[in-house]
Amino acid sequence: MVKAERAWANRAERKQKAVVTQSTSLASLDDGNFTQDKVTATMFQPEAFLTIGKELMLRFTVVVLAADLTRFRSMFGTSPENCARLWKMIDPFASMPNGVHPRHLLWALMFLKLYCAESVLCTLAGGKNGAVDEKTFRKWCWLFVESISDMQYSVVSAKNFMCKGLFLFPHCCSFILSSFKILWANRLRGDIGNACKVSVDGTDFRIFNWKPFWSGWFSHKFKGPGVRYEVGLCIRTGDIVWINGPFPCGQYPDITIF
Repeated sequence: MVKAERAWANRAERKQKAVVTQSTSLASLDDGNFTQDKVTATMFQPEAFLTIGKELMLRFTVVVLAADLTRFRSMFGTSPENCARLWKMIDPFASMPNGVHPRHLLWALMFLKLYCAESVLCTLAGGKNGAVDEKTFRKWCWLFVESISDMQYSVVSAKNFMCKGLFLFPHCCSFILSSFKILWANRLRGDIGNACKVSVDGTDFRIFNWKPFWSGWFSHKFKGPGVRYEVGLCIRTGDIVWINGPFPCGQYPDITIF
C-alpha cells in the first residue's frame, strides 16, 4: 500500500512539472520544402525549437518534462527561448540562401557547445534520418556561426568588450547566448548592499593547433592550445557583466590579465 501511494505521488509530481507541447502546429517544420511563405508566427516560438531539439536527441515524447530542458541546454548550450530570440535577431530568410531551416540554427549551436569531430556532429545532426552530408552540415553551420559572431558589436556592450588585437573566435560566442547584453551596470541587479558584487575568473576555450607551433597557446587546463577570457559575474544574479579578451593561454596567466 505504501509503495502504491509513493508511486502515485511520484506520477503526480511529474505531471505538475510537465507541459504538453502544441506539436500539431509544428508539423510542417519537417517539410523538405520549408519556405518563408509556409511559416506561421508559432513556428519560431521556443516550443518549436524544443520540439526540433528533442528530435535531434532522439526523444519523441509529446510531454515535456523539466529534464528535457536540461538535456536541451546540455546539447545546444542555451535555452529554447534564446534560440527563438536568436532566430528573430538573425532573420535567416532575409540574410541566408533558400532552404534555411530552424534545425540549422541548432546545428550551429550544437557545434559551438560540443565542438567535436565533424563526422560525429553530422551523425548527431541527422537524428532519426541518419547522418547528414559533411558539406551540407558545414554550409549551414558556418552560416549561422558567422551570423552569431557578427552580432558581437550590437549585442555585447562595447564598453565591456576589449579585443586586445585578436579576433573573436566563433566557438567563444556562448557568451553572447548567455547574456544578450553584457553591461557593467548589471552588477547592481538584486543588490542588497553587499560590498562584494562581482566575481572574476579566467575561462579557457579550445582552439585548433596553430602553425608554426607556439607554446604561448598552451592551456594547462586541457593540455592543448586555447585562448583565455577574463569573465566577471554578478554574484547575486549570475549575469555576465564583464568580458575581456581573448588572450593566448600560455602567455597570459590570470594574474597578468587582471
